[in-house]
Amino acid sequence: MATTIQIDDHRKVMLQMIEEWQKSGICKKEFCETHQIAQWKFYYWLKRYNQKENNEPRHFVPVRTGKKKPVQTSGLEIQYPNGVKLVLPAGTGIQVIRAMIGLI
Repeated sequence: MATTIQIDDHRKVMLQMIEEWQKSGICKKEFCETHQIAQWKFYYWLKRYNQKENNEPRHFVPVRTGKKKPVQTSGLEIQYPNGVKLVLPAGTGIQVIRAMIGLI
């Protein structure tokens, strides 16, 4: 069974390889072949690296406008990951909005 130290060491090695690839200027496929890394493994660690660098949120985050007054809008637009846009009129109930978000 791998210890926490071994896992942390592996993570550091893989993230360093991602940085090495970025500096190399070669394509991902060639880098993987040269370093004998499975492409799926490379993409897994590239995703982890990008999350670490960008500190990407994994959930919805509140939006603050900096204004004290409520912002008047003509409605709400939801864009799903597949590109479908849903436009709801102003005043749509929270239950309907929750149901639409739940379709993701």
